[in-house]
Amino acid sequence: MSGFLFFLAAVRPRVAQQFPGSTVGPISKVIAAQWRDMSIEERIPWLQKADEDKARYAREMQAY
Repeated sequence: MSGFLFFLAAVRPRVAQQFPGSTVGPISKVIAAQWRDMSIEERIPWLQKADEDKARYAREMQAY
């Protein structure tokens, strides 16, 4: 998963509460705008999670 997808999964419940009755599309647009507005420093934790997940997947594929 990408850093954005980790961010999306973490903030979607909070954003969905702010927009009750809204569908996935508009909520995703709000979250994407938040991601675009983040600095690189703010994105680093999410990008690190993505790197860790990528390494986990590679290890699992080697064991497979």
